[in-house]
Amino acid sequence: MQAFQTGPHSYVQVTRRNVGQRFCGGMCGAVFGLVLFLGSFPLLWTNEGWAVTALKEISFISENAVELRASASSHDINLAGKIVYLTGRAQAGDGRGILTDTVRGGLKAETVGGALKLQRHVQMYQWVERSTTHRRRDTVGGGETEFKEISYHPEWRGDHVSSNSFKDSHVHHNPPFDTPDATFTADRVRVGPYSLSDGIVAALPAQSAVFLKETDTVRTGYKGITEAFTGNPSYPSVGDLRVHWTYTPEVLCPSSLSLMGLVLWSALVTIRNCLW
Repeated sequence: MQAFQTGPHSYVQVTRRNVGQRFCGGMCGAVFGLVLFLGSFPLLWTNEGWAVTALKEISFISENAVELRASASSHDINLAGKIVYLTGRAQAGDGRGILTDTVRGGLKAETVGGALKLQRHVQMYQWVERSTTHRRRDTVGGGETEFKEISYHPEWRGDHVSSNSFKDSHVHHNPPFDTPDATFTADRVRVGPYSLSDGIVAALPAQSAVFLKETDTVRTGYKGITEAFTGNPSYPSVGDLRVHWTYTPEVLCPSSLSLMGLVLWSALVTIRNCLW
């Protein structure tokens, strides 16, 4: 195997295989395919079992769920331990619903109030390795020559791209992704007389953008209205962060928030994270 650099961020890797090596490779592929074929049967059996279990659970919930009135002034102790469904308006228990978050570089976001949940969405500028492979049959001897073109490009990615497996990890190195996505919930979120568990609040959709003010960041990385950067947004460097926030406002139409859960005294908790 030989490697040739064709540019500052691109290489060509050349591998030659004779007839015996090609035959061994084809046999290994056939054996691997047979193993996958035989292993699919127990996987299919297990999947069918999960489907039957899910249908039984749905049937049990539909037969035993009780409608709960969110307009009630106090919780009903007779509903403790029962599956209920209700529709109503969720509110932060502290009456403020102000959530804040600060990340690396002093980038900060704060909701204006009335927020049930705040979500942080982070992307990091990272090297990404891409490769294309071309094969050419040798005219003499029945062998084969493989040409693998490898190139590196920086991109904004929401997941960490490990550079340890790169062919050229010394030059194209990604730093650790030390600022992951995160979710923050208000204290004592309630629908009527019932408080919602963190699992239910975390499942609420957060689709409203947090509009940043210039005072929300302490560095010149601020740009635009809904995004913040740790570096120069026009000329990012590998390792820079791009962050935006979304939140769930408590000002929802009473008919737009429908929940199903299990009543534990005055709290509503998740049933396997079911939320409609």
